[in-house]
Amino acid sequence: MSLICCGGLRTDFVITAEGQARLMQMGGNAIYSAAGAHLWLDDVAILGRAGDNFPAAWIAELAARSFDVRGICNIGGIQDHRTFYAYVDRNTRTDTDPTTHFARIGVPLPDPLRGYVNSTPGQDDPDHYEPLASRPEDLDDLLNARAAQPTATLHIAPTSIRTQ
Repeated sequence: MSLICCGGLRTDFVITAEGQARLMQMGGNAIYSAAGAHLWLDDVAILGRAGDNFPAAWIAELAARSFDVRGICNIGGIQDHRTFYAYVDRNTRTDTDPTTHFARIGVPLPDPLRGYVNSTPGQDDPDHYEPLASRPEDLDDLLNARAAQPTATLHIAPTSIRTQ
């Protein structure tokens, strides 16, 4: 079986329930779902959009771990890939106000989070694509690139309403 995982490609900033900061981590729903699927499947492709500032080394690492990365579309320019979330405890996660949460654990706010509001502005607009939202033509391009491979199932991870 073959699976294509569609969703976001993110740079995560996480505060764990134990109060540890994990900064600049590879993340995003497309990558998380692909990693989970890869435990059972050999043929897993990632469909998502990235700007010039998404680390090329991360894409190379995914390819080296046998993910099909031909569906990662570089749309150029500097794009906002940041996602912040903090676990206040093992049952409570929040994704707003990073300044307060970093202060709570005694760690200065990382420079890349200055000005952070949320990770997906515009994702709730059913009429417009946000810049990093996958589009039907992105899937068409990946399917054309994979033409010689078996038909794949598409998993749409949490992503913008328009993409869904």
